[in-house]
Amino acid sequence: MKKFIIALLCLTTMFTLIGCSTGKKESTDSSDESDIAPHTETNKTESFGNSGNDTGYNMMASMEYLTFEDACELVTDAVVATFEGSRPYGASFTEYEFTVKNRLLGNAPESICVYAMDINVYVGHESLSGYNEQELYLEHGKDYLLLLEHWTSVYNKVDKYHFICNIVIDTDTISNSTMYNQPIISHSSGFDFAHSDLQSTTAYISELIKNNKPSAQPAKINNLNDLVSLSTDIVVVTVDKLEQTVKNDFRDTEFYSCTVNETLKGNIQVDSQIEIIFFSGSVRPGDEIIVALNNYDNATYYRLTSKESVMPTNKKSEILSIITQ
Repeated sequence: MKKFIIALLCLTTMFTLIGCSTGKKESTDSSDESDIAPHTETNKTESFGNSGNDTGYNMMASMEYLTFEDACELVTDAVVATFEGSRPYGASFTEYEFTVKNRLLGNAPESICVYAMDINVYVGHESLSGYNEQELYLEHGKDYLLLLEHWTSVYNKVDKYHFICNIVIDTDTISNSTMYNQPIISHSSGFDFAHSDLQSTTAYISELIKNNKPSAQPAKINNLNDLVSLSTDIVVVTVDKLEQTVKNDFRDTEFYSCTVNETLKGNIQVDSQIEIIFFSGSVRPGDEIIVALNNYDNATYYRLTSKESVMPTNKKSEILSIITQ
């Protein structure tokens, strides 16, 4: 599957992207529950979301050119939805609100917000130099067919969807549909958008995305039994050293190295050193805690199963009783 390849450029000054709050580990996250962007590497730009317009830097990115058909490989959610309006979000994003009327793929709720960054994306194609994510022409109260990526994570402050290549299908007049803020007819290799209706367009898209995997929905955890069941590992650790901080418009997290004192569930070795992503300010060096974790794709770090994953050590006997049931 083709991927976006994002590289940050600063037009006002040259600097080396070392030691910033980008979180190199997060960019290698699982496609099932990406901390920032499943199937893509756009997270490299987003991690600098709070270093955009408010600092005076002119943020840019580059990506591999994708045809419409290529872009459909990235879709986790396809919906027909009514545009309700937009508003600024954080330092450099706009939040676009939609009411979902029909789902072709995924399990989007009735109301969703799609986020676009104030960033110029360089494509470098013969018919397209680039586009700005926020140059979308949406009419209030109008229906659109949207091809989206859903970026899920226990750490996200909001339930986050993202336009893919700024694809927006006009359900009333298909020929007015856009991609890269240009007429979509310029970027499709297998469909005549200029002379198609909604039914044939929907059928074509449904065929393209029929084997796509919908985004993983965050597990609903109502009690300790759920937390124990849904965690791959539960360990008693001592929090050692702060390794990295990630703070942007969508998350505020800290990577800590920890020493494993006891394994209650899973196969993490006692006395081993592991790295865990915590919510900022939730732990301090020297703390001894129980933590419920998940590890995807054998990553070099562990993520919390839920916002309630950090527990005091006096929960140990209750957790063990649930495990041994």
